[in-house]
Amino acid sequence: MINVAQPKLWQPAGKLLNGQRIPLAQLARISNKMGPVDIAREKGQRRISVEVNVRGRDVGSFDGEAQGAVTRNMHLPAGYILEGGGLWEHLESGRNRLLLVVPVTLLLIFILLFAAFHSARLAALVFTGVPFAVAGGILALLLRGMPFSMSAGVGFIAVSGGAVLNGLVLVAFIGQFQKRGEPLETAVYQGTHLRLRPVLTTTAWRA
Repeated sequence: MINVAQPKLWQPAGKLLNGQRIPLAQLARISNKMGPVDIAREKGQRRISVEVNVRGRDVGSFDGEAQGAVTRNMHLPAGYILEGGGLWEHLESGRNRLLLVVPVTLLLIFILLFAAFHSARLAALVFTGVPFAVAGGILALLLRGMPFSMSAGVGFIAVSGGAVLNGLVLVAFIGQFQKRGEPLETAVYQGTHLRLRPVLTTTAWRA
């Protein structure tokens, strides 16, 4: 609002009482300045986001290097917080869940094996297939140059389950020969001879 013709009568800025328009330059100083297009807020604080498309490498290592470079080259004022989001945030949350889910799953598998064989020794024997399966998965990622991801973590769980199932079938079949009175060496030879090809076939089909 601006008082133009009569001191006691207010009229909208930019227009006189007789309808004549006033140039905006006579009412305000106009200049061009650099500034944000919009101001975003989150949790009661201003938020500025920098978006990057990561290609040819994993998101986790890129975020670590980016935060390290920003920490070395930039000194944020007090009250500023730097944190990652997007795919990296989903990766971190999924990784934290896997750190909880995987040990619980392996413990449940061992309990089920113990319930099936009623022997901790045989359960541990079958369970030894899990480290070899995980080692094979890690070697496959290294050979193909693929980074660790959530899909790779789920694949490790599936491969571990397949290794346990194959070991369970093989040990159970060897146990059947022992119940018939066969010596341990003969039972192991017969069991592996008759079940090695089916085990390899099912493993290759899963892969």
